[in-house]
Amino acid sequence: MRKFLVALLITIIYHAEAKSWPGMVVRRSSLETLIPKNVHTLTDCMHVTSEEGIFIYRKVRKNSFLRASSEGLHLVEMDQPNEQQVCGVYLMTDPDKIVEVEVEFSDVSCEFGGLLGFVDGWELNGEYFPNINDHELPLEQRVYEFCDKTTANPFTRKALRKRKFISNQNGAVFQYKIPYQGSFAISVRYVHNPKPCNIMVEGVAPYYTLQNYGSNRNCTLTALFPAVISVLAVDVGGSKGNVNYDCDHQTYSDKIIVGGSSGLDSSQMTKSSGICGKTDVKGPEQAIFCGVTSVRLESSGKYNNKVFVNVRQADENDLNVATAVCDL
Repeated sequence: MRKFLVALLITIIYHAEAKSWPGMVVRRSSLETLIPKNVHTLTDCMHVTSEEGIFIYRKVRKNSFLRASSEGLHLVEMDQPNEQQVCGVYLMTDPDKIVEVEVEFSDVSCEFGGLLGFVDGWELNGEYFPNINDHELPLEQRVYEFCDKTTANPFTRKALRKRKFISNQNGAVFQYKIPYQGSFAISVRYVHNPKPCNIMVEGVAPYYTLQNYGSNRNCTLTALFPAVISVLAVDVGGSKGNVNYDCDHQTYSDKIIVGGSSGLDSSQMTKSSGICGKTDVKGPEQAIFCGVTSVRLESSGKYNNKVFVNVRQADENDLNVATAVCDL
C-alpha cells in the first residue's frame, strides 16, 4: 500500500502543475486525501531536519503568469536563471540511529548539468563530519553522485532511478544541483544502530556516550554551536588510577580530546584538554567558544574505552570557564 501511495505522489509531482485563476476556489480532490501526510516540499537551499517522510523538489524552467492588455489576457513565460548552487537536505537523528535515504524518483538530467548526491555524514565548505581520518570508509566511498541520462524509453529511465543509501552515523546529506529544471522525491527513515560511534548532537540530552567497543577507531561527538562540556564518567586507557586531564601527548594512545573548531573537521580543532584514566566523578565544566564543539575519543584497540559526556549550549555567563576560543 505504501508503494502505491508513493507512486501516486510521484505521478502527481511529475505531471501536475495546475495553476488557479485569481479568485477561483480550489477544492481538494479525493486523490489528494490519499497522499501520505509526512510529505515535505523543499524550498530552502539548506534544509536541516530530523523528520522522516518523503521530501520532494521540483524546478521548472519557465514561470508562467497572466498579463492583462488592451487585447485581453496573455500568458507570459519568463526563464529562470541558470543556478549553479549546490543545495542539500541535512538529515540528523538520535545518536543510536542511522539514516536511510531512498530515491523514489528523479528527473535530473546530466545533459543540463544536473547532479544529485548522497554524503555519508555531513559536508560544509569542503569539510566533513566525521572527518576523513575517522570514518570507517574512505571519502570516495562516502560520497555518491549521479544524474539521469536520457534514454528513448521513459519507463526504462524511471526504473533506473531508484537508489538506496545508508549512513554509518546519525547524520547524512542529500545534495542536489539543478541549474535549469528537474525534480526528485526521496524517502527518509531512521534505523537503529546497535554500536554508534560518531555522533552529531541534536538538541540537548542528559548525556551522550562515546565508546569504541574494543576497536581501533576514533569516535567523535560534534555539536554545531559553542558548548559547555562536562565529562560525567570516564574509563579510557585501561588505567586503574584517577582521571588525568593532561593526556594530550603521544605517549597516551587512548584518550579523550575536548576542543572546538570553526568548521566540521575535528582533527583541526583548538584543544581544551586531553583526558584519560578512570572515574565516575563529574569533571569540571569546559566552555568551548567555537562554531563547532567536539569531544573526540581516540582508541588504539587495546582497551574497551567508554565516556559519558554532558553537553549544553554556552552563553556569556560561561566565559569564566572558557577553555578554548575560536574565531566564531
